[in-house]
Amino acid sequence: MWHVALGIVHDIADEQSWTNITQEVVAKLGKIDILANNAAIGGKDWKYENASLEEWQKVMKVNAEGAFWGICAVVPYMKKNDISAIVNINTLGVHVAGEGIAGISYSASKGAVDALTRAMASRLGKYNIRVNSVSPSPILTPMAKQYSSDEKLAEIASFNPLGRMGDPLDVAHTTLFLASDEVKFITGAEILVDGGFKIHKPL
Repeated sequence: MWHVALGIVHDIADEQSWTNITQEVVAKLGKIDILANNAAIGGKDWKYENASLEEWQKVMKVNAEGAFWGICAVVPYMKKNDISAIVNINTLGVHVAGEGIAGISYSASKGAVDALTRAMASRLGKYNIRVNSVSPSPILTPMAKQYSSDEKLAEIASFNPLGRMGDPLDVAHTTLFLASDEVKFITGAEILVDGGFKIHKPL
Protein backbone atom coordinates (compact mmCIF):
# COMPACT_ATOMS: atom_id res chain seq x y z
CA MET A 1 0.00 0.00 0.00
CA TRP A 2 1.25 3.45 -0.92
CA HIS A 3 0.99 6.27 1.60
CA VAL A 4 0.92 9.94 0.66
CA ALA A 5 2.49 12.68 2.78
CA LEU A 6 1.87 16.36 2.15
CA GLY A 7 4.25 19.08 3.28
CA ILE A 8 2.43 22.40 3.62
CA VAL A 9 3.67 25.70 5.07
CA HIS A 10 1.11 26.72 7.66
CA ASP A 11 0.60 29.40 10.36
CA ILE A 12 -1.23 27.61 13.17
CA ALA A 13 -2.11 30.89 14.90
CA ASP A 14 -4.11 32.11 11.90
CA GLU A 15 -7.73 31.03 11.41
CA GLN A 16 -7.66 31.48 7.63
CA SER A 17 -4.49 29.42 7.35
CA TRP A 18 -6.31 26.54 9.05
CA THR A 19 -9.22 26.89 6.63
CA ASN A 20 -6.84 26.79 3.69
CA ILE A 21 -4.85 23.79 4.86
CA THR A 22 -7.89 21.66 5.70
CA GLN A 23 -9.42 22.39 2.31
CA GLU A 24 -6.17 21.40 0.60
CA VAL A 25 -5.82 18.19 2.61
CA VAL A 26 -9.40 17.12 1.86
CA ALA A 27 -9.00 18.00 -1.82
CA LYS A 28 -5.90 15.81 -2.11
CA LEU A 29 -6.58 13.02 0.41
CA GLY A 30 -10.37 12.91 0.53
CA LYS A 31 -10.97 13.29 4.28
CA ILE A 32 -9.49 14.12 7.68
CA ASP A 33 -9.58 11.38 10.33
CA ILE A 34 -6.99 12.61 12.81
CA LEU A 35 -5.67 15.92 14.06
CA ALA A 36 -2.54 16.07 16.21
CA ASN A 37 -2.07 19.58 17.60
CA ASN A 38 1.67 19.45 18.11
CA ALA A 39 3.24 22.76 17.08
CA ALA A 40 4.07 25.16 19.91
CA ILE A 41 6.61 27.71 21.05
CA GLY A 42 8.29 28.16 24.40
CA GLY A 43 8.44 31.38 26.36
CA LYS A 44 11.42 33.28 27.73
CA ASP A 45 9.60 34.23 30.93
CA TRP A 46 11.03 31.49 33.15
CA LYS A 47 11.38 34.11 35.89
CA TYR A 48 8.61 36.50 36.92
CA GLU A 49 11.01 39.40 36.29
CA ASN A 50 11.16 38.44 32.60
CA ALA A 51 7.39 38.30 32.13
CA SER A 52 5.77 40.72 29.70
CA LEU A 53 2.41 41.16 28.01
CA GLU A 54 4.11 40.86 24.61
CA GLU A 55 5.61 37.47 25.50
CA TRP A 56 2.33 36.30 27.03
CA GLN A 57 0.27 37.22 23.96
CA LYS A 58 2.75 35.69 21.52
CA VAL A 59 2.84 32.33 23.30
CA MET A 60 -0.91 32.26 23.92
CA LYS A 61 -1.66 33.03 20.27
CA VAL A 62 0.41 30.12 18.98
CA ASN A 63 -0.14 27.49 21.66
CA ALA A 64 -3.71 28.06 22.86
CA GLU A 65 -5.39 29.80 19.92
CA GLY A 66 -3.56 27.56 17.45
CA ALA A 67 -5.02 24.44 19.05
CA PHE A 68 -8.49 26.01 19.16
CA TRP A 69 -8.46 27.07 15.50
CA GLY A 70 -7.16 23.66 14.47
CA ILE A 71 -10.04 21.85 16.13
CA CYS A 72 -12.59 24.29 14.72
CA ALA A 73 -11.20 23.79 11.22
CA VAL A 74 -11.27 19.98 11.16
CA VAL A 75 -14.55 19.28 12.96
CA PRO A 76 -16.83 20.01 9.94
CA TYR A 77 -14.92 17.33 7.99
CA MET A 78 -14.66 14.90 10.90
CA LYS A 79 -18.42 14.98 11.46
CA LYS A 80 -18.76 13.14 8.13
CA ASN A 81 -16.65 10.21 9.37
CA ASP A 82 -17.73 7.17 11.36
CA ILE A 83 -15.01 7.91 13.92
CA SER A 84 -12.29 10.54 14.30
CA ALA A 85 -9.64 11.50 16.83
CA ILE A 86 -8.00 14.71 17.99
CA VAL A 87 -4.85 14.57 20.10
CA ASN A 88 -3.49 17.72 21.72
CA ILE A 89 0.18 17.60 22.65
CA ASN A 90 0.32 19.32 26.00
CA THR A 91 2.96 19.42 28.75
CA LEU A 92 3.71 18.27 32.26
CA GLY A 93 4.17 22.00 32.90
CA VAL A 94 0.40 22.14 33.41
CA HIS A 95 0.95 20.19 36.64
CA VAL A 96 4.56 20.99 37.57
CA ALA A 97 5.19 24.62 36.64
CA GLY A 98 8.29 25.49 38.65
CA GLU A 99 10.81 28.06 37.44
CA GLY A 100 13.21 25.39 36.24
CA ILE A 101 10.55 23.40 34.39
CA ALA A 102 8.55 25.77 32.19
CA GLY A 103 7.98 29.44 31.45
CA ILE A 104 4.99 31.31 32.85
CA SER A 105 3.26 31.97 29.53
CA TYR A 106 4.06 28.45 28.25
CA SER A 107 2.52 26.77 31.31
CA ALA A 108 -0.52 29.04 31.15
CA SER A 109 -1.04 28.47 27.42
CA LYS A 110 -0.87 24.72 27.88
CA GLY A 111 -3.26 25.00 30.82
CA ALA A 112 -5.71 26.47 28.33
CA VAL A 113 -5.12 23.51 26.00
CA ASP A 114 -5.74 21.13 28.91
CA ALA A 115 -9.14 22.72 29.57
CA LEU A 116 -9.86 22.92 25.83
CA THR A 117 -9.29 19.17 25.52
CA ARG A 118 -11.96 18.36 28.09
CA ALA A 119 -14.38 21.02 26.85
CA MET A 120 -14.18 19.79 23.26
CA ALA A 121 -14.34 16.12 24.28
CA SER A 122 -17.64 16.73 26.06
CA ARG A 123 -19.12 18.54 23.07
CA LEU A 124 -17.80 16.46 20.16
CA GLY A 125 -18.52 12.99 21.52
CA LYS A 126 -21.97 13.01 19.91
CA TYR A 127 -20.21 13.14 16.53
CA ASN A 128 -17.96 10.21 17.53
CA ILE A 129 -14.98 12.54 17.64
CA ARG A 130 -12.63 11.73 20.50
CA VAL A 131 -10.41 14.44 22.02
CA ASN A 132 -7.48 13.51 24.26
CA SER A 133 -4.10 14.90 25.24
CA VAL A 134 -0.53 13.74 25.74
CA SER A 135 1.49 15.59 28.39
CA PRO A 136 5.24 14.97 28.24
CA SER A 137 7.85 16.06 30.73
CA PRO A 138 10.71 17.95 29.05
CA ILE A 139 11.69 15.95 25.97
CA LEU A 140 15.13 16.10 24.40
CA THR A 141 14.17 18.19 21.37
CA PRO A 142 15.89 21.09 19.57
CA MET A 143 13.56 23.50 21.43
CA ALA A 144 14.60 22.04 24.79
CA LYS A 145 18.26 22.48 23.86
CA GLN A 146 17.55 26.05 22.73
CA TYR A 147 16.04 27.13 26.05
CA SER A 148 18.14 25.05 28.48
CA SER A 149 21.84 24.50 29.12
CA ASP A 150 23.35 21.01 29.15
CA GLU A 151 23.60 21.28 32.93
CA LYS A 152 19.92 22.15 33.24
CA LEU A 153 18.91 19.26 30.95
CA ALA A 154 20.95 16.84 33.06
CA GLU A 155 19.27 18.20 36.20
CA ILE A 156 15.81 17.77 34.67
CA ALA A 157 16.66 14.20 33.65
CA SER A 158 17.50 13.41 37.28
CA PHE A 159 14.00 14.43 38.42
CA ASN A 160 12.27 11.23 37.29
CA PRO A 161 12.71 7.59 38.37
CA LEU A 162 13.98 6.55 34.93
CA GLY A 163 16.85 9.03 35.21
CA ARG A 164 16.72 10.31 31.65
CA MET A 165 14.81 12.66 29.41
CA GLY A 166 12.23 11.32 27.02
CA ASP A 167 12.73 10.84 23.30
CA PRO A 168 10.38 12.43 20.73
CA LEU A 169 9.33 8.90 19.70
CA ASP A 170 7.97 8.32 23.22
CA VAL A 171 5.48 11.10 22.55
CA ALA A 172 4.82 9.98 18.97
CA HIS A 173 3.95 6.42 19.99
CA THR A 174 1.54 7.61 22.68
CA THR A 175 -0.09 10.02 20.24
CA LEU A 176 -0.53 7.22 17.72
CA PHE A 177 -2.10 5.07 20.45
CA LEU A 178 -4.71 7.74 21.28
CA ALA A 179 -5.39 8.41 17.61
CA SER A 180 -5.97 4.73 16.81
CA ASP A 181 -9.27 2.86 16.70
CA GLU A 182 -7.90 0.54 19.40
CA VAL A 183 -9.02 3.03 22.07
CA LYS A 184 -12.46 4.01 20.78
CA PHE A 185 -13.84 4.43 24.31
CA ILE A 186 -11.25 6.93 25.57
CA THR A 187 -12.03 10.64 25.33
CA GLY A 188 -11.30 13.67 27.48
CA ALA A 189 -8.27 11.86 28.89
CA GLU A 190 -4.67 12.84 29.46
CA ILE A 191 -1.68 10.50 29.32
CA LEU A 192 1.52 11.63 31.04
CA VAL A 193 4.69 10.73 29.16
CA ASP A 194 7.04 11.80 31.90
CA GLY A 195 9.08 8.84 33.12
CA GLY A 196 7.34 9.18 36.47
CA PHE A 197 8.39 12.83 36.84
CA LYS A 198 5.12 13.98 38.41
CA ILE A 199 5.03 11.34 41.13
CA HIS A 200 8.74 11.36 41.96
CA LYS A 201 10.37 13.75 44.41
CA PRO A 202 14.18 13.58 44.26
CA LEU A 203 15.98 13.20 47.59
